[in-house]
Amino acid sequence: MPCLSVYPAHPAKDAFGRAKPFQAERHDTFQSLLRGYGDPAMIRLKTEVTAALVGGEAPRLVENGDRFARACIRIALRQA
Repeated sequence: MPCLSVYPAHPAKDAFGRAKPFQAERHDTFQSLLRGYGDPAMIRLKTEVTAALVGGEAPRLVENGDRFARACIRIALRQA
């Protein structure tokens, strides 16, 4: 059962929503936290989507995927 939700700092906007230079270290730090503590199924799904894109394939759609799986796919596509 989840006991905590964590949202990353936006790597390209400040607290007021103004654009700022991309900060890769913010993104990388959150990705490390996600790999260490995130839902293993969602991490696996995101990895599969990313691998498909790198391999020049269309990412696999999740049959009967819940809203978390759909969000995970959207995030992987945006980050790519």
